[in-house]
Amino acid sequence: MVESLARPGIGIASGPGLVPDDLPFMARLAGTTLASKGTGYVAQRYGEGSSNAREDRWSLVIGCNMAVRKAVFDQVGGFSTKFFPCEEMFTSFRITRQGYKLMFRPDASVYHYPRASLPGFCKQIYGYGKVRIRLIRSGVELEPTTIVPGVWVLSLAVLGLGSFVAPVLGWLLPEPVPLCPGLPVDDD
Repeated sequence: MVESLARPGIGIASGPGLVPDDLPFMARLAGTTLASKGTGYVAQRYGEGSSNAREDRWSLVIGCNMAVRKAVFDQVGGFSTKFFPCEEMFTSFRITRQGYKLMFRPDASVYHYPRASLPGFCKQIYGYGKVRIRLIRSGVELEPTTIVPGVWVLSLAVLGLGSFVAPVLGWLLPEPVPLCPGLPVDDD
């Protein structure tokens, strides 16, 4: 990260948050879900990658694994308490709006411990959605891939609940599952 921040024009550096293998089942499932392609661009923040550092968009930052030049951090006014949790997203956006770039380093990983219960994980995902709406309302541009997880979860919920009313919807329920390759799918 220090090497990345030494480059001119780089104001923020980040890397992935990996999920340790020694977690209880629900926490591993939450981590697998976050790192799956079904979560859109979010998967890049939670998956192992190559050692090739690259300049990337502001939304790839992950708060548990980021470094910011102090002068740049001060220039944008630090973290905004208005966006807690996910204040790192708004700060990263403001830094890139000042003309600085984000360097994403897949080889600079840390272990991130996701929520260990289904209610905790649901609360986390709900919180991410709330923050995304607040970011958009405050002028942050909408990246189309950010709505992939919400559309996926909504389709599962609508099809699952709708199958009680119209059983034919139950036949459509397996269709969104392949979008989440981190989860096993029976091809038979």
